[in-house]
Amino acid sequence: MGSKIACHTDLNEATLKNTPRGPIWVLKARGGSESWWNAYTGENVDEISLADARRYALMSYKGSGRLQAVDYQETAPEEAQVGGPLWRASFADKEHSRLYLDPFTGEVLSRRSDLWDFYDFFYKIHIMNLGASRSYNHPLIVVAASATLLIVVTGIVILFYRLAKDLKRLLTKRRASRPAT
Repeated sequence: MGSKIACHTDLNEATLKNTPRGPIWVLKARGGSESWWNAYTGENVDEISLADARRYALMSYKGSGRLQAVDYQETAPEEAQVGGPLWRASFADKEHSRLYLDPFTGEVLSRRSDLWDFYDFFYKIHIMNLGASRSYNHPLIVVAASATLLIVVTGIVILFYRLAKDLKRLLTKRRASRPAT
């Protein structure tokens, strides 16, 4: 390895990754910062270019659609489920596939599509993750709780009405079946 890599005295973790760019050392310092180094030359690895991002996206895409757009994003969108900057590659297929690429290694960080968006929407409803709000007074929760309460109360009313009617019928049958004295 080159002398540039050896100068990291506060090194916490070193990981060798096989990436589309070739083998890269990912060095993590104790403070949390990361640096990327070419495993063959020991040189620091810069962010990938637009042309590289296009090439890596096409290499990683398995569908039949064409590459529609590749753009660099300083902050990752929520759907990528990763932090930091990245490259987003959008494809013109029926699923509207999107790949999110690491800006240094060119690796695919996540794959998303309309089907994933559909699943994620219902999963968020299931776990009641209804946005950035931490309040349980979200209108959807209030409506669902009110509807549930209404169904329970009407069920109890119908139950008592039915039990009272059955009890009255049972008592009437008993009186009619008793011998007269």
